[in-house]
Amino acid sequence: EFSLNTKNIITDSFSWTTDFNIAFNKNKILKLPDNNADVRYATAPASFLQPDSQVLRVGQPVGAFYGYIYDGVIQTPRTNLTSFTGFEIAPGGENFRDVNGDNILNSSDKTIIGDPNPDYILGFNNDFKYKNFDLNIFFQGSVGGEILSYTLLELASGTANATTNALNAWTTTNTDTDVPSAKVRTKFISSRFVYDASYIRLKNISIGYNLPKDFVTRIGLSRARFYVSAQNLWTLTEYPGADPA
Repeated sequence: EFSLNTKNIITDSFSWTTDFNIAFNKNKILKLPDNNADVRYATAPASFLQPDSQVLRVGQPVGAFYGYIYDGVIQTPRTNLTSFTGFEIAPGGENFRDVNGDNILNSSDKTIIGDPNPDYILGFNNDFKYKNFDLNIFFQGSVGGEILSYTLLELASGTANATTNALNAWTTTNTDTDVPSAKVRTKFISSRFVYDASYIRLKNISIGYNLPKDFVTRIGLSRARFYVSAQNLWTLTEYPGADPA
């Protein structure tokens, strides 16, 4: 972790100070109870019927996402698969990777598909003071973490409302797309719904005015300040969901 505090401008009537901090956090599982190689657990809604959506695995970070690797839309029938219960093989379907190469798509093909832990987080705070006025501007950021979005998975399942991605769904005349055909399908946990959750956010702005000291003393106070503040005014991110934080 690194922090820097600076006094950029200091005069009798005006001041500007800055606080910056950045923290790099890494973790790795060294050992699990009973010498298990991994422990799988569910964080998906029960309606998804997916019992394993995250995993604790020796040598990997805590909370890794666990599911199928999505290789885009099936363009030609997957006739090489000998078992495909619950999975699609026809053009327009979700193309999941046969990870172990046995020509059978099942739970044995699930693997680590993402890491929720950010590479680093940061904060950037600025305080301005001019006579009795003050202004605080605070930015917050996170870089490198990922999100497995159950909301976007639900909206792509064909059982509820959909996002505008459905307008680019695969059809026989629209094959150059990574959005499968519009239909009701099984809600498989996959890398299709793992997104980069990096963001920079204007977390807070606060503007205040301190009443003159001689005035507040006369009314029996030691200090009085009026202020307005606003939070989460602006976010820069490529995450397509509602909130990357």
